[in-house]
Amino acid sequence: MSSDALRFYRELGCFETFNEFPNGRHFQPVPESWHVIVTDIAGSTDAIEQGHYKFVNLVGAASVSVSHKAIQEDFPYIFGGDGATLLIPDAHTPAVLEALCGLRNLARDQFQMDLRVGCIPVKDILSWGATLEVAKYALGKSKSLAIFRGDGLTVAENRIKSEPEMYGLDRSDAPYTLLDGLSCNWQLVRNTRGCTLAMIVRARHDDPATYHAIFGALDRIFHGTPERANPVTLERLQLKSFGAIASQSLRTSPRWFSADFWQRIVEAFSMTITKYIPLKGLGTHRRGRLAGYIASMRTHTDYQKFDGTLRMLLDCSTDQSNAIQEYLESLYQSGSIFYGTHESENTLMTCYVTRLDPGEHVHFVDGDNGGYAIAAKRLKQQIKNAGRHG
Repeated sequence: MSSDALRFYRELGCFETFNEFPNGRHFQPVPESWHVIVTDIAGSTDAIEQGHYKFVNLVGAASVSVSHKAIQEDFPYIFGGDGATLLIPDAHTPAVLEALCGLRNLARDQFQMDLRVGCIPVKDILSWGATLEVAKYALGKSKSLAIFRGDGLTVAENRIKSEPEMYGLDRSDAPYTLLDGLSCNWQLVRNTRGCTLAMIVRARHDDPATYHAIFGALDRIFHGTPERANPVTLERLQLKSFGAIASQSLRTSPRWFSADFWQRIVEAFSMTITKYIPLKGLGTHRRGRLAGYIASMRTHTDYQKFDGTLRMLLDCSTDQSNAIQEYLESLYQSGSIFYGTHESENTLMTCYVTRLDPGEHVHFVDGDNGGYAIAAKRLKQQIKNAGRHG
């Protein structure tokens, strides 16, 4: 498959400091020939309350991994906990939608979850007066994540959810899409300070100064080192048991006699052996690719991101969490933002690994008992209340 249509995104330059995104100079308009694809799990809040948050995150993150497998090259996306938003060139859209419909069927049969899939052309979004721009934020020397600006993604999500008969897809005949390279092989990562805070903030007037002020407050609360709030701490990483990994592999690759399933079993066995290799202090020169992979996991996480809405997962003390929430509440009361927060004890990490080499893996994180999904529900309630009283 030709990757010429992805040249626009491939050739975008990266910026390296996350809190630079409000400056706006790194963004470029998304081509009109592209499509916005949105996936989300219907009833995800109920599934989370029933203790299925691990599978909610796994299926949501799989939207990214199966699409990447269909294209075999990076594309702009953002993971939202119970689904993802993807930007795909027109030439590649049919292959991605085929893969996502197959994922929907796998999610229905193996996890009893309804993964909704919707697609809308960027040109339609722009014709309604919305804007949509993209930039690339460097996680490290060889990995980046997309950052979005404008109200285009919000408009797309609202249209897809309100008009499923026009923009939704449901192909029950699509073959299962197996979850190659996607795993939850790590145990929950316990916080180091007191709690893991999922925080979602949307400026009411799309004012960059609002986000600058929030980053300034975080800088004060974390005493000048907000990057230390990254919830993935290498010293606390622990692999699941071989049995737990193998059981998960059977659900994500349900044909036990397939090459994919047995490859997963071999990988599970290999990764389990690494439990006996101390993670703390591993040196890349002594341990090679495995050490380099583990050492870069922290920098390859998506614990902070922006898609018109700021999303962060932070390892906080109780005092820090309270200070953040009190500050956000003051901005909400002043009419500057809508926001939602949710505290968890642990971080759930879902890994997409094509190879152990730098730049070939990314780790999606969320709070273990709902995280972003619960925070988003609270943000949406604020928006609804504002509409009711506005």
